[in-house]
Order: sequence, then C-alpha cells, then structure tokens
Amino acid sequence: MRKLIFIVFVLILLLSACKESSTPTSPNLPDSSSPTNQWPRITSLTGPTSCEVSQTYTYKAKGYDPDGNKVAFHFNIYRKGNDAPITLGWGPYIDNNKEYEKAITWNYGVGEFYICSHCKDEAGLETLGAYHFTLDVTVTE
Repeated sequence: MRKLIFIVFVLILLLSACKESSTPTSPNLPDSSSPTNQWPRITSLTGPTSCEVSQTYTYKAKGYDPDGNKVAFHFNIYRKGNDAPITLGWGPYIDNNKEYEKAITWNYGVGEFYICSHCKDEAGLETLGAYHFTLDVTVTE
C-alpha cells in the first residue's frame, strides 16, 4: 500500500510540475544534490508547436551534467485536461551538453497537448519536479 501511495504521489508531482508552465523557462536548480554528484540540468526543449495527425516531427532537448557525465532525456506527452501521460521513455545517454533529437509521429488524436522533457545523469540523478521544460502543441487533422 505504501508503494502505491508513493507512486501516485510521484505521478502527481510530475504531472503538476509538467503543467506549471506552457512555455519553456529556465528552472532554478539547486547547486548540488550531494557533495559528489550535482543535479543535471536541462536547458532547452524546442520543436514545432503546431502539428498534424500522422506526421512526424522532431523535438530537440539539450542539457548537461555539471560533473561532466553523459545525460539521457525522457519525454512525456499530456493531452490538456487529461492527467494520464503518454510516456515516450528514455533516450540513450549522450555526451554532456549535446542536443538530443526525438522524432514523434502524432498518432495521439487532435487537440491541445503538452510535451515535457527532463534528463538524468549516468548516476541516475534526475531533473524532476520543477526541473523540466514544457511546450504547448496544437494538433489538427
């Protein structure tokens, strides 16, 4: 039961954080999570904000790890007004401060969506909560 409560709590935090801002903003990050591993930082999320169903679009995320480790990026899509995410999962670890490209084919219906991204370093430390970027996307047929 405690696991279920914890999972629900984490999902609520992620969803509410992802919907905080409809435009990319620079998050305020703590200086470090520990003396030996600092939080990775996501610095941008770019891509089209107007899409058509069945078309493929490229979204780009960029971030870095202050410790110089490789980073991986995670993407979620949320339909506005629906709390259930469409999880696109983690990409591979890439070199520090490089841009990651994610191709997304819009097969999620029409309407208004959020695309959210965050990153993690090779030690598994993730930029959750307020440490994300969000884009508003409108999809038409």
